[in-house]
Amino acid sequence: PQAVLNASDLTEYRQVEAALRERDEQLRQAQKMEVIGRLAGGIAHDFSNLLTIMIGATGRLLEGLPDDSPLREHAGSIRQSAERASAMTRQLLGFTRRQAAVATVIDLNDVLSSTEQLLRRLLGEHVELRAVRSPDLWAAMADRTQIEQVLLNLAVNARDAMPSGGWLTIETKNIAAEAMPTYDALHAVPCVAVSVTDTGIGMDAATRARAFEPFFTTKELGKGTGIGLATVYDIMRESGGWTHLVSTPGRGTTVTFGLPRAEGAPGPSPPREGGARGGTETLLLVEDEDGVRELVREMLELAGYQVLEAAMPSAAERISLEYTGPISLMLTDVVMPEMSGLDLATRLQARRPGLQVMFMSGYPEPTTRDGGAWAPGSYFISKPFDRQALLARVREALDGTAKEPPRGIS
Repeated sequence: PQAVLNASDLTEYRQVEAALRERDEQLRQAQKMEVIGRLAGGIAHDFSNLLTIMIGATGRLLEGLPDDSPLREHAGSIRQSAERASAMTRQLLGFTRRQAAVATVIDLNDVLSSTEQLLRRLLGEHVELRAVRSPDLWAAMADRTQIEQVLLNLAVNARDAMPSGGWLTIETKNIAAEAMPTYDALHAVPCVAVSVTDTGIGMDAATRARAFEPFFTTKELGKGTGIGLATVYDIMRESGGWTHLVSTPGRGTTVTFGLPRAEGAPGPSPPREGGARGGTETLLLVEDEDGVRELVREMLELAGYQVLEAAMPSAAERISLEYTGPISLMLTDVVMPEMSGLDLATRLQARRPGLQVMFMSGYPEPTTRDGGAWAPGSYFISKPFDRQALLARVREALDGTAKEPPRGIS
């Protein structure tokens, strides 16, 4: 009996040891992804500053060129390339989850179209991509960047399941309420869905059962983190949607994700007016990146504003103390040496009650890392931006006409 007890104890010890090793590996993976996320966030911040200069400068160039100038086409190409780079930066931030979710009414056909070129590059030449779009697709409510991330994650998983090449089919479709039990019985409402089907190695029953578990992977050590499908599942759960998987060994895999149908359709972007309204107020501009600061100052001064500029928060504090006239708005970067834009706003508003603040950041929808609140009377503009967007947002802040206050800063 004692020998049997010792053997049982040894088995239990080995199980505990294996569980601890698995937890250690999960912790290492989580720490690795946190480092990658911070690195990506820093790169995106610096890249957004460069894109702000490019988009702003080409915008000014286009405004000054005659309509028949042959240079307009070249300037327009530079502008379009910078805007594409801006979209890719937003996708990078979404992939590392360093961007708060902002749900809007979206067209999944449009999301697929805007992501298709990136997907083809990601898949490589050995995988053929086929996109099938439903012509009468319903609208859905979700964060667009997160849906792009879902598509990228599923494409990466499918590519890795087809090492010798194959086909990847992405199809959008409407699913009536009565057909929903096939996918998810908890969502017995009309849904709009995307199916991602590969011709890869497929999964057996044991793998399918764990496919959405964090850090579970069938790939070799160092070739997979096991967070791709887990992230897809988490995003859809947070978005009020669902995820469904069908797979057969040797016959490929289909992952379908869906969202309840949203009333209405995504509206087109409003056309920009020929010129946003300027003003004569005095503004304090705080930006440590010289190129961005010089460009923003020029944009504001050409619109009639008087601009006091500071390259560092300490210089902004000195200006605020020495300048005897009113300062209507402080326009400040968020991440700067010496202190953050939030801390600077708190200090200046203590001396100048009622000072409006507008934050600039490379994060499309920033959030405070420590859960801190926004400074009272503050607004936000995402880098990169052009002259029209800047002037419109500044005017909103000065007039107090923004639809909703910002929710946090990076």
